[in-house]
Amino acid sequence: MAKMRAIDAAVRILEKEGVVCAFGVPGAAINPLYSALKRRGSINHILARHVEGAFDQPHFGAPR
Repeated sequence: MAKMRAIDAAVRILEKEGVVCAFGVPGAAINPLYSALKRRGSINHILARHVEGAFDQPHFGAPR
């Protein structure tokens, strides 16, 4: 049985839930998620300048 990293499983779950766009601020702790998102290529990422911007982005002007 092939093993999957937990972070790759998390990205697959996001895909199955219909996520097509994510907003965020990269940092050391979250970088493995960004790597997994890039490898899969199915979820678009939009960079925010700060956490508050990432939080508000889906509500105001997010691509649909």
